[in-house]
Amino acid sequence: MGNKASIGRAFNISGPSPFSYDVLAKYVSQKMGLPVVEFEFGDFHDFSINISLARSVIGYDPKYDIFAIVDDAVAFRESGKIRSEMKYIG
Repeated sequence: MGNKASIGRAFNISGPSPFSYDVLAKYVSQKMGLPVVEFEFGDFHDFSINISLARSVIGYDPKYDIFAIVDDAVAFRESGKIRSEMKYIG
């Protein structure tokens, strides 16, 4: 990465801020004109990814949040474009 302070360290990399799945579901519902199906799942574990180390050490500054991802996905779908095939090699 060209940053000596990053050597030997592990960084969490994610979007710029946490989000709530119920808020996201309502957002997608409004964008797509689909109903939200509510359910309860007993084995739920809430979590948030802390990216402060990546911000401070390597200058990580994400701008693309979950709502922008949804907006781009909806725009792509509405454009009629076709996704290219991709294989996960992991």
